[in-house]
Amino acid sequence: MKTDRKAKKLIALILILILVMGTVTPVTAQSNQPASNATNIHTASAWARDNISQAFELGLVPQNLMRNYTANITRAEFAALAVAFYESTPERVITARAQFNDTNDINVQKMGGLEVVDGVGGGNFAPNRTITRQEAAVMLARLAYAVGEPLPPAESTFYDNDRLAPWAIDAVGRVQAAGIMGGIGNNTFHPNGTYTREQSIATMLRLLVPEERITARPNARNIQRPMVALTFDDGPSAHTGRILDVLERHDARATFFVIGRRLRARPEVALRAHQSGHEVANHLYHHQSMTALDNAGIIRDLRAGSEAIIAITGESPPIMRPPGGAFNDRVSRVVGAEGYALIMWSIDTNDWRDRNANTVYQRIMSNVRDGDIILLHDTHGTTAAAMERVIPSLIQRGFTLVTVSELLYYTYGEIQSGRVYYHAR
Repeated sequence: MKTDRKAKKLIALILILILVMGTVTPVTAQSNQPASNATNIHTASAWARDNISQAFELGLVPQNLMRNYTANITRAEFAALAVAFYESTPERVITARAQFNDTNDINVQKMGGLEVVDGVGGGNFAPNRTITRQEAAVMLARLAYAVGEPLPPAESTFYDNDRLAPWAIDAVGRVQAAGIMGGIGNNTFHPNGTYTREQSIATMLRLLVPEERITARPNARNIQRPMVALTFDDGPSAHTGRILDVLERHDARATFFVIGRRLRARPEVALRAHQSGHEVANHLYHHQSMTALDNAGIIRDLRAGSEAIIAITGESPPIMRPPGGAFNDRVSRVVGAEGYALIMWSIDTNDWRDRNANTVYQRIMSNVRDGDIILLHDTHGTTAAAMERVIPSLIQRGFTLVTVSELLYYTYGEIQSGRVYYHAR
């Protein structure tokens, strides 16, 4: 009997402890929950995560948009985001209202009252319809005007300007020049493409923080002749980080022609390169010889490579390098129609064959001239070792180390689709 009583007392004590733990633990866990987890940041693309975290901290992300960041944004969701941005400071309160037949959404009414958004005809707004990129540009330009910071007029320089609706031309030029909204890669705007939640948050943040606005043209960086472009093919690899370290120490820039399928294993390396001011460009997704592919195969691999880059960096430059340097007139025409220039080289280090750091160093330093494009591969440790000497030596000789796009823009003022570049002089 005494044993039974002791057992019952022990069971009762355990139950009490369970109840106490059940009431205390969730509160403690909730109070320690990182803000980044509350935003479901894992659902965002790598390039957008910093922007989303900043916007979340500033209170710019409505609750219903804190998930599925890569999803296309609806007209009502964009209005909600715009209201959160506009009313983020106490002195800005929206009192005007516009009425629509198909929605009573207060955010839609407020943005309509500010004339940032329009209806779609017949007194309707179509709140659940996704917005196009050119619609987003117009709304962003109007929002900047509404907050008293109108974007200066400018002409758009996208290759597909002829596809813009007349009512969007002015706005697209303004948002591009102000660095608020860029293209989707290859210097194309794709006006009727959809716009995502994360893209909307990023552009709202740029509107909110004027100092984050950037000059869209890549030659805006203060660079001088003589200059050369170091290019690294076939990565990212285990050796790319070491090369980035050397470039960072010397405030130098380079271009990395990446293989799309290899980005899946090391997305953080490509993101680091992009965020450090380097160029992450297309070397196809599967690294196939382009002369062996039919036209459809070329387009498919090009686009897959571009999409893999955009998923990490948010953009894809209008340049590409054919695997193995293999191309012909047909390849050039197809690549040009896709909005790319083909980048070859004027110095071939043959680093992949010799795998000798000193040999790579000597080949570069014995032949380098202003405007050279130098072929290297960041897949070899010997190449990374060579960069420890090459990069400071080039700088000591007076060369500015730039990306390929910087080199071409500085020399020619533009990059021509379909053209083959071996150097820039």
